Formats: sequence, structure tokens, C-alpha cells
Amino acid sequence: KEKIDAPKKCRRKTSLKRKAYEYSKMCDADVCVGIRIRETGQVYLLSADASGFWAFLASQLVWGRAFR
Repeated sequence: KEKIDAPKKCRRKTSLKRKAYEYSKMCDADVCVGIRIRETGQVYLLSADASGFWAFLASQLVWGRAFR
């Protein structure tokens, strides 16, 4: 597999976050996107959630139980 450089990863993550937010606003939806970097195990939670519906997932990530 070809690896991409750090700035490109950052741009893609930012773009994904922006699209989740836009989808949330345009479709009146609560959106949650999880990204896990396989190499490092880092987890990013991108949430456009005004209702708090996805809050349980964030609490699971804090304790390290999700995405394993």
C-alpha cells in the first residue's frame, strides 16, 4: 500500500469533518464519524450532534473500550 503524507491526512480529516457538519445541517441529521489510525491506534471522533445522541460513543472512547 502507498502511504500518504501527514499534511494530506490532515486535509482529508478536515474535509471529512466539514462534510459531516454540512450533511448534519442540510439533512437535519445527527452525524458521527469515527476514524482509527491502524498503525498508532489513535481514534478521532468527528461529531455534528446537537442532540447529544452520540455522546455514549465519546464516553466509550475515553475509557478505551470502543474501536478495539
